[in-house]
Amino acid sequence: MSFKPLIDVHYSEHMTRCEFLDEMLSSQTELSVAFRYLIGRVKMHPEVELVLDFRNVNYVSAYFVGQLMELRHHIITHKGSLRLIQMNRQVFEILLVSRVNHCFDIDFKEDFGMQYVQFAHHVSHEAHRTPEGWATRLRTMITESNLFDLSSPGKIAQLQKQISKKRSDDHESERRVG
Repeated sequence: MSFKPLIDVHYSEHMTRCEFLDEMLSSQTELSVAFRYLIGRVKMHPEVELVLDFRNVNYVSAYFVGQLMELRHHIITHKGSLRLIQMNRQVFEILLVSRVNHCFDIDFKEDFGMQYVQFAHHVSHEAHRTPEGWATRLRTMITESNLFDLSSPGKIAQLQKQISKKRSDDHESERRVG
């Protein structure tokens, strides 16, 4: 059995670029070691610009998302910056559903179209700031409408109307109760 590294790290004076080499980032043991290394790098080099390259990645686990948020905390504490680059739709979808996409500066591997990205961020913010019941219904709407297969502005506009209607229905039932 041959050993395959999980990350490839390149350094410059004020930047560290980390390329993930595996397409599935889910092994808690390997991820723990990689993130411990990156957090150590951030602590040793305050104000470092850390760039995480996702060009090879098609899946990230919930554990990965948690470790990424912890890394972000250390970067903020040490006045550094974090950028995620070459991200594809599958990985962005996981960050969106986890409601952490708005925490990161993300550059995409493919052109999603600005309308798609703006709408996805809007949906994420809406789910984050509203009551739990609404967030669950909103995520269900995203899944049912296949948000990640939206290819036309018409489909996006249709989904935005559905969201507006759901929101006004929710407010209407609150008015009747109160």
